[in-house]
Amino acid sequence: MRPTHFQFVALLLCAWSFQECVALFNTTIVSPYFNISAVSIPSQKFNVTSDSPAQIVVSEPPVGDVFGAQLEKQPRLQSFDQFGNANDDWSEPVTVTVRAMGGQDSDLQGNRTISLDQGIANFTDISLLKSGVVTLEFNCSTCQKTAHAQVEGRLVLVGGEDGRGRIVSIGSTGNCTDMAPALPLPVRSVASSSKTPVFGTFGEKARYGGLVMLDSIGNEPFVYHGISGTIDQALVIQEDGQEEEILLSGSFRNGMATLRNYELHPTIAPASGMLDPPCVKAMLHTGSSMYLGGCFTRVVNGTGVFGVAKLENNQFYGLSGGVTKNGAPGVVNALAAFNNSLGMHLFAGGDFTHAGGVSSNGVAVWNIGTDQWMSSVGGVSSGMVHGMAVHDFNGVATLVVVGDFTINGGYSGIAEMNIDNGPFTLGAFRGGQSISGSVFSILSRPGQLIVGGNFTRPTHSSNTMQWQGSSFSPLQGCTSDVVVYDLKVLTPTAPLSNSTSFGQQDHHMHSNAPNGTNPSHMP
Repeated sequence: MRPTHFQFVALLLCAWSFQECVALFNTTIVSPYFNISAVSIPSQKFNVTSDSPAQIVVSEPPVGDVFGAQLEKQPRLQSFDQFGNANDDWSEPVTVTVRAMGGQDSDLQGNRTISLDQGIANFTDISLLKSGVVTLEFNCSTCQKTAHAQVEGRLVLVGGEDGRGRIVSIGSTGNCTDMAPALPLPVRSVASSSKTPVFGTFGEKARYGGLVMLDSIGNEPFVYHGISGTIDQALVIQEDGQEEEILLSGSFRNGMATLRNYELHPTIAPASGMLDPPCVKAMLHTGSSMYLGGCFTRVVNGTGVFGVAKLENNQFYGLSGGVTKNGAPGVVNALAAFNNSLGMHLFAGGDFTHAGGVSSNGVAVWNIGTDQWMSSVGGVSSGMVHGMAVHDFNGVATLVVVGDFTINGGYSGIAEMNIDNGPFTLGAFRGGQSISGSVFSILSRPGQLIVGGNFTRPTHSSNTMQWQGSSFSPLQGCTSDVVVYDLKVLTPTAPLSNSTSFGQQDHHMHSNAPNGTNPSHMP
């Protein structure tokens, strides 16, 4: 039987081109004589390789902040081609370079240029020689995009034990370093500027000024002789277009001083008035205003400002009578602020029973927008508040209050207030937690809440604890008995000595400022 014309043409196409044959018979064709169907033809094996590295990604961010020391955790990067394929098979030479953004090449030490190894760049010996928050920029020789990573801050706690001061640095892995382990007085507060970390001593009045500094010139701390009294708080502020300033507050002349370029200056002109007595325990900077808390009762040649005041344009202003305790002047030890749906509010904590005539036991709420005290529910039934911080619990803003106090229900040491909206009610922390002992400090940062103080043994095994979601646990690596007065996260700053010791008999210590600059004296 002879084939049809179509079958004859099809046979010719298949003989001439395999591709044309497959296209023609992609569907089954039925003829009276035979069926031809599409078939699978196996191909040769082949390998898919990545293209040249086009971008790098920081897979392990750096950690560490000690000036001159190698980063605690070195940066690790991975490269990808333009299609997003990992370059784990790339063998041609490619270099990765790191630099500090906005700085000089000299801001970093170590091997800053390394080669990719199967798409991975592991730096091993990078150290910082730059103060402030440091952003590292990474680039590779074939990449179209750069990568960035910010060096994380280090947690620092300050305090003392047995009449001696301690400054302890806590790394991300829980390792602890004594920055200055033998100071002659307990340390009350710590703050860090882009130039100098500052520490204020706390205790009896000393014949030196009680201002301990670890500077960026040498490894030895030195002490100013410039303040006669005690320093309770150190606070760094920066106005628009101006350099950073360090404000100091405590029990000394005027109650406040400003440290600028290693020199002490009065914070306000004497003609603007002075707080009497000069006792400032808390400072809070909000925009153009500074709120102060303490045990002052009036402005010299001015009006009464019981325990709390506003400093604006070099003038003191009272807050509707301030705080009182059973008719006598009250004391404010801590301040915090939060802007909710009802406006910006100032929260004051301390030892008082009323604020501007409104019943407020230990915690008071001031509406900054309306300039009036607001009512609150609950409060401290006995004792006083030492510290407070606003913390985010799963999207709910909460004021956490710590101190030596008891609230209704018998809970002690710590309490909370929902401040997202009214009414403001102080109640048990997380439904019923207590801390036995004195809680002096609290630190809130994303995903972490830490408290410090002098806690009762054996109920608590450490004076520094962090919240774990259902209970407190000792902060990893730091279970010493140092009484903790302040907790801060400091950015990369000056050399932090772990070997300096001070004379046990002579409390006069180093008094020279860097580069031979003599500190100004404040009588």
